[in-house]
Amino acid sequence: MNQNKPHQQATAMNNSKSPTKKPASNNPSRIPEDSTFYQKVVPALLLVMAIITSGLILFALGVLVGVISF
Repeated sequence: MNQNKPHQQATAMNNSKSPTKKPASNNPSRIPEDSTFYQKVVPALLLVMAIITSGLILFALGVLVGVISF
């Protein structure tokens, strides 16, 4: 009779090291702390997109109300 229990087999499989995995770091974020792109460019792009979206919404409301004839 096989004396290995399923839990022992699963543990043995989980203990094997995978060569493709990188070691876990203490920082769960993948964004570098000193990234100019994420600290300056992304917020600026989000602000520009918010302004454009607001303008489009105001234009659509103007057309809907009849202030702007389109």
